[in-house]
Amino acid sequence: MTRARLQQDRSRATRRAIIARAEALWREHGFDAVSVEQVCQAADVAKGTFYFYFPRKEHLLVMTVFGRFMPRDTELKALLDSELDTAQICAELLTAIGQRVKKIDKNLVLRAVEESFRHYRQIGKLEGGDHSLHSFYEPIFERGVARGDVNKAWDLDLIARTLGWATLQEIFWWASGQSTLRDLLPDLRQRAELIANGARFGQPAITAPKVSSPAPRPRSAPRS
Repeated sequence: MTRARLQQDRSRATRRAIIARAEALWREHGFDAVSVEQVCQAADVAKGTFYFYFPRKEHLLVMTVFGRFMPRDTELKALLDSELDTAQICAELLTAIGQRVKKIDKNLVLRAVEESFRHYRQIGKLEGGDHSLHSFYEPIFERGVARGDVNKAWDLDLIARTLGWATLQEIFWWASGQSTLRDLLPDLRQRAELIANGARFGQPAITAPKVSSPAPRPRSAPRS
């Protein structure tokens, strides 16, 4: 095994240790009651090591909780290779997400969603790329256009982001107790089907209004 491979394995092991110890402390004491120093002591790492992997404690929370329920690449591939239509794939994927969410402490889920809204720009840059929900949903709608069950006039990035925000909103409501008369799984399925079927049967208003006045003169180049 090469030295580089050993370093990578040690790095992954250190990161996993930080996540595991932090999650255990949060479940026992609550997120706000646990400091970075306590996490470092439990994981037997220096503070500098912690901040090498996670710029803030809140980033660690979001990446830990979201990592528990985010779609799996193999899961998404299996659905994309299936004969299911777009609405069915979205419903199945959100059901899988919901099943994993329900196994996580509600207080941690709620706080993680809140912090993801506050720090989404920074968190999206961690680990070398965008790992938000819409990055998993967009290939589904691209497939839908190719199959003919998504209207190609829609902006696929917009649809994917809409479903991503809808997913987090429903998870937030569930974790905060605002959905006491409903269950997370059917609510997620309904949101998925609503958006996917809207993308199939709806027609975006993409026609620009007519302009009767003369076309404006080209603007001069901006000054440097």
